[in-house]
Amino acid sequence: MTPLCRDWSPGFVRESIDVLRGATVQADARLGENDSELFVCPECGDLGCGAVVAEIDVSDETVTWRAFRFVQDGDAPDDQWPIDVPGEPFVFDRTAYEQVLADAESELAPRDDSGHGAD
Repeated sequence: MTPLCRDWSPGFVRESIDVLRGATVQADARLGENDSELFVCPECGDLGCGAVVAEIDVSDETVTWRAFRFVQDGDAPDDQWPIDVPGEPFVFDRTAYEQVLADAESELAPRDDSGHGAD
């Protein structure tokens, strides 16, 4: 499951979006500085259960996803398995990418009982 999910705490979602933006580094020391978890365990979200990870490079004009791999538990080479993703690397226009993340953040913001965003 993606870390961008209402089932996770708002702080976890916000942190995941910040990592995807390149605004902060991945908090889990078992991953590289430019790594972002794209899919995590739907039960707990913990890297120990395994995650699909990509290296994300953010420049002034583009965002590039590359080096997809499955990571489980540790940072040893035998805990990471490359994933062959046709078309890799994926290069996105940064302005459009940022807008998609802003839309996702707005959509995933906590809601009150009326369905409106909580203040």
